[in-house]
Amino acid sequence: MLATLTILYLLLTVVAGIYSSRKINVAEDFALAGRKLPFHLSLTAFFATWFGAETILGASSQFATKGFKGVIEDPFGASLCLILTGLIFVKCFYPKGYLSIGDFFKERYGASVEFATSLLQALSYFTYSAAQFVALAIVLEAVTNQDFTICLIAGALLVVTYTYFGGMWALAFTDFVQAILIIIGLSILAIYLWKLLPIGYQPLALIPKNTSFLPRNSFNGWAEFSAAWMIMGFGSIPSQDVFQRIMSAKSEKVARNSAIMAGILYLLVAMLPLLIVMLCLKIYGNQNTVNPQQIIPQMVLRHMPLPIQVLFFGALLSAILSTASASLLAQATVIGENLVKPRFKSIDNQQFLNLLRFLVIVVSIVSVIIALNMTNIFFLSSISSSLILVTLFIPMVGGLWLKKSTQYNAWSGIILGIMVYCYCLFIQMGILAVFWGFVASIIGFLLGFLVKSGLNKLVN
Repeated sequence: MLATLTILYLLLTVVAGIYSSRKINVAEDFALAGRKLPFHLSLTAFFATWFGAETILGASSQFATKGFKGVIEDPFGASLCLILTGLIFVKCFYPKGYLSIGDFFKERYGASVEFATSLLQALSYFTYSAAQFVALAIVLEAVTNQDFTICLIAGALLVVTYTYFGGMWALAFTDFVQAILIIIGLSILAIYLWKLLPIGYQPLALIPKNTSFLPRNSFNGWAEFSAAWMIMGFGSIPSQDVFQRIMSAKSEKVARNSAIMAGILYLLVAMLPLLIVMLCLKIYGNQNTVNPQQIIPQMVLRHMPLPIQVLFFGALLSAILSTASASLLAQATVIGENLVKPRFKSIDNQQFLNLLRFLVIVVSIVSVIIALNMTNIFFLSSISSSLILVTLFIPMVGGLWLKKSTQYNAWSGIILGIMVYCYCLFIQMGILAVFWGFVASIIGFLLGFLVKSGLNKLVN
């Protein structure tokens, strides 16, 4: 029965995507919903940007093993990103009417920087999309008892289908419904489990022993703490999926308010999976689950009545579908707008629309290949934001507020940031690689002023 209802729900999602295609006439309709999203659709679109696998499965498993210090990146960093976006960055971007974040880099620094930043953006999304496909496969495997690979390919095919037809309109409509299902499903499951606790049980006892929020009092401790906040808190601000939601709103005011409210809502709702996983461990133990990402799904399957199972897996699938489709659309838009279109000057709007749809298929195929070889959801998601943080954030901020900055600043920040980040990863510095990559990006950006000055002296 659960498998049947799950498949029915997935098919309805595809139908909704195909139905949304009637609103698609030009590329802007596909990528930005014609810049017509009202507040309620914009709010849930922002909320559903990342509220997916890494929040419900990845972050909850991190919380179970590491406490609060394991979930600073998500949900705390993700919430910070949305709030900062609304408070600071919406007013910078919305009036410009860009289709992608790459358009900003092109206008500010030139075509070469546009190409480099768009390429980095596109590459970062492969791991993020892969993370969503892994999560979708985990859920389908648990519900249907089918092979993981079959579930992964089937899930990816489903996401591709409704994204291909409906674009941002499909995402907006399905995000609205799916956000409601997420909140209802997780809330009911948390309440159900809470009532199973012994009478008089102290709720604070649920919090893991190693749950210190602040780091150890050392330089490395604070550096790791800062990096955890910055990975999504800063690193996701220049991401295309956030940018598309800014530009899809029907007004600057709607974009600003929906981003801020979504950040607050995200943090509140994200507490539910953390509570649920601790309730699971307290009431049922670890269920002999080898993969900690399976703690909650296995508990629901083994111990919950069918209505609770339907609500939970409906919420989980909703979260994953929203995030996966957003990732595919964002990646296809960046590649199409900033990497392919500039090479074909004569491409018309209909051809560009067809190109975006074709790219949705291409990026999904590559992401599936990655997902078949790397299955840690939290790690795959983290790589994406880390790469953007150490390469794009500082050039974006400098481009917005340092008017004398040039392409030399952007190139210096990008190159030094990614070089230091990759070297630190190579010597296995863990999350400190993000911290030093970010610092290097700042230093590189500032050195760009010296590079420009030196070149001017050589010329003169």
